[in-house]
Amino acid sequence: YWQSEVLYTLAKWGIFDAIEAATSSSISPAEGGTSAASGLTSCAVIAKTLGELNADILCRYMRAGAGLGLLTMAPEDGRVLSPTELRFGLTAAGKLMRAVPGGMRDFAMYMNEESRDAFRSAGLSSVSSGRSGFV
Repeated sequence: YWQSEVLYTLAKWGIFDAIEAATSSSISPAEGGTSAASGLTSCAVIAKTLGELNADILCRYMRAGAGLGLLTMAPEDGRVLSPTELRFGLTAAGKLMRAVPGGMRDFAMYMNEESRDAFRSAGLSSVSSGRSGFV
């Protein structure tokens, strides 16, 4: 369950699209940005770009996204680093979560918004009644 919530949060806030934009822009490394060659950017840059996000909490979600194979993370040596020190990029799976034609973002939104409540309600009904919750 937590995995889908991490995916949902990152997709809903447009983190995958923001990483793509940041890694193809010219935000300097001194500003927490990246060089085009590395394809990585920091939590702090993404939080600042999107305006209303807390960089520390966002960094935790992005680390979880890396653990799920949606993002790459550097360095990966287990050190606790600040949001300006950690760098993230998109994996092939993360690229699918961008808001682009052929992407999976809309499906992820649907599964975590509309259908989640329906399945939860159906499950609760089935357990108590013994009948299908979808009838």
